[in-house]
Amino acid sequence: MENSKTFTVTEANRYIKNILEQDIFLSRLFISGEISNLKHYKIGGQLYFTLKDETSQLNCVIFETMARQLKFSPENGMKVNAVGRLSVFEKKGYYNLQIFAMEPLGIGPLALAFEQLKQKLFQQGLFDQGRKKKIPQYPESIGIVSSPSGAALWDIVTVARRRAPYVKIYLYPAIVQGEKAPRSLIDALESANKHNKVDLILLARGGGSLEELFCFNDETLAYAISNSEIPVICAVGHEVDFTIADFVADLRAPTPSAAAEVIFKDVNESLNKIKIYEEIMLKKMQSIIEDCRLQIDNNISIMSDALHDIFDGSENKLGNLVARLESLNPLSILSRGYSVASINDKIIKKTIECKLGDSIATQVADGTIRSKIYQISTNSSLSGST
Repeated sequence: MENSKTFTVTEANRYIKNILEQDIFLSRLFISGEISNLKHYKIGGQLYFTLKDETSQLNCVIFETMARQLKFSPENGMKVNAVGRLSVFEKKGYYNLQIFAMEPLGIGPLALAFEQLKQKLFQQGLFDQGRKKKIPQYPESIGIVSSPSGAALWDIVTVARRRAPYVKIYLYPAIVQGEKAPRSLIDALESANKHNKVDLILLARGGGSLEELFCFNDETLAYAISNSEIPVICAVGHEVDFTIADFVADLRAPTPSAAAEVIFKDVNESLNKIKIYEEIMLKKMQSIIEDCRLQIDNNISIMSDALHDIFDGSENKLGNLVARLESLNPLSILSRGYSVASINDKIIKKTIECKLGDSIATQVADGTIRSKIYQISTNSSLSGST
C-alpha cells in the first residue's frame, strides 16, 4: 500500500476515461442487442435506451443529429445492430455507447420505417375511404406535381394531347428524389391549393428503387396530401410499387400513364357515349310516350263506356218516371172510357160539392160536355127536383 499511487475519484475516472476512449476497438464498436427503457427527449432530440442480451446490458445514447438520420423509429423490444463509440461520463463515473448508426435486425430500415408510418397513419384514419374526396369525372384543368425533366410528365402530356386536348394542364415543378424532395413536393401541393386553378392534382413520378421512391413515404408529405382541398391522384413508380402517398391520396394509379388514361377521357369516346345515351333516352322517351298514349286511349274508352252506361241508365229511369207520371195523370184514364166532371174548373169529388142547377163540364177522351144538374143522389138516398 505504501508504494501504490493513491488516486482521487476524479483522477480514477479520468484515467479510466482515457484508457477506454483511446482504445481503437472501442472507438468504433459494432454491437447487437435488444432495445429497452427507451426515452425520447423532445427538447434536445436525443434518444436514451439500453441494449441488452440474456445476461448483460449497456446504456446507449443517440444525439439529435444522428437520430434524424435514422430510417426507422426505434421501439422497446426491437433487436438492432448498432455502431458507436464508448464514452465515459467522468463526473458520474459511468460509461455509455454513443451510437452514430443503427438498423433493425431481420428487416431493412426503410421497410421498417414504411410499415411503422403506415400503421401510425392508418390508426389516425388517413387511409379511410370516408375521408377521401371524389375524383371529378371530366376535369377542365389539372395540376401536375412532378419533375419538369422527368419522363412521367411527358408520358402524361402525350396521353392528354391524344385523348383530351381541351383540358388545361398546370405544372407545379418539384424534386422527386432525395432528401429535399419531401419539402419540395409539399411546397408544390400547397401552391396548387393556393392558386386554386385546377380541379384535380396529379402527383407523379416514374419508376425507381425503394431508396429513390422513399421520399413519397414522408410523414409530413402524407399530411399535406390529406389536407389538400383539391382531390389528389398519386401515380408513383410501377404497378408493384406502393408508397405512403398512395394510401393517403384520394386515388392511386399504378403508373403515371395509367393515371392519365383515367383522368383524360377520350373526346371521341365521350362523344360516342353521349350518342349512345341520347339514343337510349330517345327510345325511353318514345316508349314512355307510347305507354301514355295507350293509357290515355284506354282511359277514354273506359270513360266512354261509363258515360254510355250512365246515359242508358238515366234514359231508362226517365222513361219509367214518365210512364209513372202518365199513369198517375187523371186525364190519362179518359182514353179508357172514364170522364172527369168539374164545376168552374174544380173537379167534383163528392155530391156535396154540387147544387141543383149548377153548370158542370164533363171531360171525355175527345172533348167536353156541358150540362146542368137537375138531380143529385147519393149511394144511400135519392132526392130530386125539376
